[in-house]
Amino acid sequence: MTEIPASLASIAVVAVVSTTVRRLGNGRALGEGLIMAAAGLIVVAVAESWGGIVLICVGLLVIGAGLGLAFTVSTGAVLGSVPADRAGAASAISETGLELGVALGIAVLGTIQDVGYRVLIGRSFADVPDRVADAARQSLANLSGAVDAFAPDQAQLLSQARDAFTQAMQMTAVVAAAILLLAGAMAWRYVPAADPLDPVEER
Repeated sequence: MTEIPASLASIAVVAVVSTTVRRLGNGRALGEGLIMAAAGLIVVAVAESWGGIVLICVGLLVIGAGLGLAFTVSTGAVLGSVPADRAGAASAISETGLELGVALGIAVLGTIQDVGYRVLIGRSFADVPDRVADAARQSLANLSGAVDAFAPDQAQLLSQARDAFTQAMQMTAVVAAAILLLAGAMAWRYVPAADPLDPVEER
């Protein structure tokens, strides 16, 4: 339910894509979308500690709008850069690139999240059973299934693990935001501004 604002925003932003592209051009519109998504990630990172669920939803709304704009503009730019008889191949390449990027992003950011959690949670846990300590080293999900919440030491470890997980999530969100900012700046600077709806001249 929390992610519904992002989905709705990514759909709603389609209504303003053509106006944005006409005003800014492809490159700047793409850069604007990526930078918006980066700003949304920063909002989510802050909200995880201080803003609560409302601010998280606001951040997700901004992320959805930014990514919706970026995906739509990039797809339009790819299709608009080739003759009509090659649109199918261009669309396939664009979709393949998108899927590859998503997979790599999940792998890299998931690794950062996992490493961050393990560093923050530490390695030594006193006064808890070995199976609980091993679960804590693996992940918060494993610990939640192994811990006895009525045992004070284990409850304290669970609270510590939740804090470590939250901080690792914040760190991961900041890293993702930095990547999107860099990508947005590169798109703003290097992607051509030509309207993708303009016909391509045959050569």
